[in-house]
This record gives sequence, structure tokens and C-alpha cells, in this order.
Amino acid sequence: MKKTIGIKVDVDTFRGMREGVPSLIALFGRTGVSASFFVPMGRDHTGRTVKRVFRKGFLRKAGRVGVVEAYGLRTLLYGLVLPGPQIARSHRSLLARIKEEGHELGIHGLDHVFWHDKIRALSVERRAR
Repeated sequence: MKKTIGIKVDVDTFRGMREGVPSLIALFGRTGVSASFFVPMGRDHTGRTVKRVFRKGFLRKAGRVGVVEAYGLRTLLYGLVLPGPQIARSHRSLLARIKEEGHELGIHGLDHVFWHDKIRALSVERRAR
């Protein structure tokens, strides 16, 4: 009996798109795996997650994950003190490559941080825009 699994890749940052996605495409190509890539269509505003420091358990999680090492200092400043670079627009050829390599490509929102932090508070009308 053949088993199938689904692989979903959520791209959250400019750096993840620039460095992580090409590495994953190469790995998936070597192993004959197809995946679904979801990419933010707007700017990288990762730095705006700084307000999450006030959430219970956030600092413990951040320390365990190694946030600075994982994301890099520059990424943690995007949208806070540095302008956030366009994730999808800056990587048009990489978006095309995802499709050319036989993977699915979907939208992971316009502003990943805004959506992640505000979705529960947004009205139905605002979510529909």
C-alpha cells in the first residue's frame, strides 16, 4: 500500500525566501518530493513581533528556539527600525522556479505578522478585504 504525506512550507521572512526556499527546492528535487509553498505577498515585518514579548511564555519559547540565530538580527529589525523588503516581489524568479519544479504555490497573506497577530480581532468585513 502506497502512503502519501503532504508537505507544506510556510515562508514567513525575506531571508527564509532567499535562503531557505532554494535549499528546500534542491532537497525536494533530489528526493522526488513535491510540496506546497505559501509565500507572503507583502513586506517582511518580522521586527513588529517584538510586542509578543509581553505574551505569557514567549521569552521562554524565544530562548528555546534561538530567535536571533534562527532569524538573524537584520530580519528582527524589519518593519521596526529597517524598512521591510518585499518578499514575493523581490523573488519573482524564485516563485516561477517553485512552479517549474512542480510544486504548488499559494499566498501566505499580504503581511504575515499583521495577519498572525490581528486575525482574531478583525471584523468579518475586514478579513474579507
